[in-house]
Amino acid sequence: MVIFFDLVGTLFRLDRAGAAFRRHAVPEEVLPLWFARLLHVSMASTLSGRYAPFLACAESALRQVLALRDLPDDAVSDTLAALRTLEPWPDTASCLADLRAAGHTLVALSNASLAMQRSLLEGGEIAGSFAATLSSDDVRHAKPHPLPYRRALEQLEVEAAGACMVAAHAWDVQGAAAVGLRTVWVSRVEKGWAFPGAPPGAVVSALGDIPPILGNAPASRASS
Repeated sequence: MVIFFDLVGTLFRLDRAGAAFRRHAVPEEVLPLWFARLLHVSMASTLSGRYAPFLACAESALRQVLALRDLPDDAVSDTLAALRTLEPWPDTASCLADLRAAGHTLVALSNASLAMQRSLLEGGEIAGSFAATLSSDDVRHAKPHPLPYRRALEQLEVEAAGACMVAAHAWDVQGAAAVGLRTVWVSRVEKGWAFPGAPPGAVVSALGDIPPILGNAPASRASS
């Protein structure tokens, strides 16, 4: 099976961004507000036909949130630098190793640029776990728009039924499920499911719970 992984929040925690906030006396409760606004800006840019890259959305959203709180914007450059050097969750490496040992093909699928993905994966010493890294920049539509998922399936030459999306964001899981992928929602960041109804696929509290759920399944390729 081909398993697509989101990165920011899913494989990597935002602790270093929080540390950047603390260095500049920005209250930590601003962090989830900023990240939610970042996603709002990214999705709205896609829907309006005026696509903007992930880090550009991160910067504009952070400046807006700081202005809303009457805070200076001297935390911006430090926070954006932190986004490129996030730390993996403690169970990230072991989860990836177990899935690879079970015969799965792992692919990073993120709204972040390829350069940012390389920085994260190499800094986290897990770059070798992935067969490919794919960015929404390639199609100029951010997840959860269908295009990033469909392009990923095309590039890996796999049918949706033979692939799975793992994400800590409900919106990412919804987007993947809408194009027919299996899904795993890692609930430790958001805690509660944000959409009406139940999650469309498996729900786990940590990455370490994923390998037993997906089991031993070799990659399934689409016929040419």
